[in-house]
Amino acid sequence: MTPDVSALTTAFVQFGGDVVRKKTSQWDLQNDFFFHRNVTAPQVLPKLAAQGNPRPYRDTEDFTGNDPVFTDRTLTAYVGKWDFQMSYESLRNTYLSASKNGKLDPSSTPLHQYILEQYTNEFFSQLYDNTVGLGVYNSSGTTAAAICDGLRTLIAAAITATTLTPITTGAIASTDAVTKVETFVTGLPAWMRQKGFKIFCSYAIFDKYKAHYRTLNAFGFQRSENGRYQLDGIKGYMEPRGWMGTSSRLIAVPDVPVTDANYNLHMGTNDEAIMVYPTVNLNIIKMRYMYPLGIQIADLAGIFVNDQT
Repeated sequence: MTPDVSALTTAFVQFGGDVVRKKTSQWDLQNDFFFHRNVTAPQVLPKLAAQGNPRPYRDTEDFTGNDPVFTDRTLTAYVGKWDFQMSYESLRNTYLSASKNGKLDPSSTPLHQYILEQYTNEFFSQLYDNTVGLGVYNSSGTTAAAICDGLRTLIAAAITATTLTPITTGAIASTDAVTKVETFVTGLPAWMRQKGFKIFCSYAIFDKYKAHYRTLNAFGFQRSENGRYQLDGIKGYMEPRGWMGTSSRLIAVPDVPVTDANYNLHMGTNDEAIMVYPTVNLNIIKMRYMYPLGIQIADLAGIFVNDQT
C-alpha cells in the first residue's frame, strides 16, 4: 500500500512540478442540517403534540384523557474510519528529491501534511457524496455509504412504514418540471406555504426545472435578490444539493433558521473533527482516521416529499 504514482511522468525527478490535488465535494452542510456536537450516545429528539380539539362552551366538563402526547425519534451517530499508510522510502528518488525537505506545493507544505490534508478532504467528500443522502447503515459494510442511514434512506423507510405519505408528481422531465414542482407545492399544507419553505432537490432535477422554465418564460431561472432560487408567486425556493445525487425526490421543509432546535433535519457529529491515530511501524506510518456521523428527521409531520426516488 504505497502511493500510486504510476500515472505521473518520471520527468518529475528532473524538472520538478506542482502536485495538483484531486478535486472533492465540499463538506458544506451547515445550511442543510441542525448540528449536534459531541454526539457520544444516541440522542432523543422529542416532539410534543396536543390531543383533542376546541369545542363550544358548556358548563359540563369534557376531560377525556386528552393529555399532552410526547413522541420521539432517535439520532444515533456511527463511527466511520479510513485506514491507510505512507511509505516515504518508495518516494525517495521521485517526490522527496523534487525539492528540499520534500516540500512540494507553492505554499511549501511538508509532504506528509499535504497527503493528510488530501485524505481529510476526500474523507468528508465521500461522506457528502455517498452517505448523507443515500447511506444505508451496515456494520459489516466496506464503503462510505454503509456508515449510517442517509436522509433519502430515512424518507424511503418512513414511506414504506406508511408514517410519511408522498405527494404524487409522477416522473419529472425537462418538458414538465415546472409544472411538477408546482403540483408538489400545491400538495403542501397551508401552514407551510404561509410560513415559507425550501425544497431540496438534485442538480439533475434543478437542470430540468431551469430548462422548462426557459421554455415557459423565454428567460432563465435566476437567483433572486436574496440569493435564493425563489419560486414564482410562492413563499418557497429551490435548493439543489450534491448529496441528493441524481435523485428525482423533492424534499420540502419549513424555512426556519438551521440553527433553531425546531429545524427538522438533524445531524450528529463530533465537532466536525476527524480523529487521527498515527502509528509508526518500522519506517512506515500507519494512519487511522475516524469520524462519527448520524442523520435523523425530528418530525415526520414537518417534512413533505414527492413519490419519486
